[in-house]
Amino acid sequence: MSPSTISGFAARAAGQALEPVTLEAPDLGDHDVRVSVTHCGLCYTDIHAIDDRLGVFPFPLVPGHEIVGHVSALGDTVSGLKEGDRVRIGWQGRSCVQCEWCLKGKEHLCQDIVRCGTWTPSGGFASAVAVDSRFAYPLPPPCPAKWPRC
Repeated sequence: MSPSTISGFAARAAGQALEPVTLEAPDLGDHDVRVSVTHCGLCYTDIHAIDDRLGVFPFPLVPGHEIVGHVSALGDTVSGLKEGDRVRIGWQGRSCVQCEWCLKGKEHLCQDIVRCGTWTPSGGFASAVAVDSRFAYPLPPPCPAKWPRC
């Protein structure tokens, strides 16, 4: 697979089973990071999205918005992260930066939920996602196997 594509699993239409897909890797904005996905949780919101119960998600849909992975590329102005950093990403992958909440620094209240969700343009059931770096939170390295508990 070329660096300009990612693989994943998508529902092609509402209520359909996930099937393998190859997608164009999203371009990175100045503040964005690309994260190679190592783990992704499954939440009932993903099921609602696949079944189109909310009527707001575009198809084909690559679900998954509880992600752990490693930063694999950085936008030009990203600070505080570097390639190889282990990060976690929740449901929100960006904000509109224009609504009253974003302007007050309360991006978690942004009303543009569909466009701001990690699943746009593809979620964690893909080999990589692109998000605003402010929503990729650093994680400590995993515990060494020789330590039974950290």
